[in-house]
Amino acid sequence: MRTPRCFVPEYTGAMAEENDKRVRAWRIVGWVVALLAVVIVAGPQIIDLLGE
Repeated sequence: MRTPRCFVPEYTGAMAEENDKRVRAWRIVGWVVALLAVVIVAGPQIIDLLGE
C-alpha cells in the first residue's frame, strides 16, 4: 500500500518576505480590489455631489 501524496506545496514562508514578487503582486491586487470597491460604493454619491 502506497502512502497518500499531498498535492499542496510545502509552505516556504513567502508571505513573510516583504520583497518577494508574490507579496508585491498580491498587495497590488488588494489595492486594485479596494479601489474598485470604493468606486462602486461611493461613485454614484460623488457623481450626485458634483453634478448638482
